[in-house]
Amino acid sequence: MPSPAFDITSPLSDLVETTLKEGPQVVTKNGVETAVLVSIEEWKHLNPKAVTNAVPQHNTHGQESVARMLELRRGNLLPEGVTIQDLIREGRA
Repeated sequence: MPSPAFDITSPLSDLVETTLKEGPQVVTKNGVETAVLVSIEEWKHLNPKAVTNAVPQHNTHGQESVARMLELRRGNLLPEGVTIQDLIREGRA
């Protein structure tokens, strides 16, 4: 049985620790239940095929994508005083 809901602002590590000790945790955003955090064992039990397919074997595309993103980022910094949150609020991130 899930414990009382955690607000999304709680540190993820706290949610993970509570999940491992007490079981599934309901996560809320602005007071609305939006997700459930479960242990990997519970996830495997509930979704055996999803876990098998979730991690592609020998996938180098991810490594190539990260390398390309890092290359594109070089020299492209945010202006002073602008944060990622500012961009998200404006819908530009």
